[in-house]
Amino acid sequence: MSIACTGTAFYQAFKQNMEALGLDVPSSWYGTQTTLLTRVGALVAAVDRLGRNATLAELIGATTLPEKLLAASGIYASWYVGAAVGSLMVATGKYAQCGSSTDISRAVQRFQFEAAIRVPSTLLFHLQTHPEIFDDNATNRLMYARRGLSTKQPEFAK
Repeated sequence: MSIACTGTAFYQAFKQNMEALGLDVPSSWYGTQTTLLTRVGALVAAVDRLGRNATLAELIGATTLPEKLLAASGIYASWYVGAAVGSLMVATGKYAQCGSSTDISRAVQRFQFEAAIRVPSTLLFHLQTHPEIFDDNATNRLMYARRGLSTKQPEFAK
C-alpha cells in the first residue's frame, strides 16, 4: 500500500502494522511514547529486581507472586517494544519510499540513521528472508503474524 509523505501517514503505517500483529495502538504519538515508556519501565524494573543476567527460566521460576508478575510484565514489555520498533521500521520504509517498492536494506539503514537504533545483522537477515513483514500485499503476511502470536506462551502463575 502506498502512503502519502506526511507525518499522519507515517503514524497510520505504524498503526496498521501494530494492529496486524494484534497489539494495542495508542491514539496519538504522545500515547505511543507513554505506552512505550511504561512498558520499558516494566522491563527495567524486572532487570533491576531480578538481575541483568537472569535467564528466562529464572524469570519463569520466580518464587513469589509479585516476582512472577514483575517477570511477566518484563517479558511482555520486551516483546511489545520489539514489535513497536519493528513497526517503526516498517513505517519508516513505507514513508521513505512514498509508494515505490521497498528495498529492505535501504529502509533498515535509513531507520538506523534516523532513529539512532542499531539493527543487528541477524535481524536484517531475518527481515530480508521474510519480505512479507514489509509488504502489505504479501499473501503470507497474516500467516507470519499469526505464527508469531500462536507460539506457546509460558505459564507464570501455576
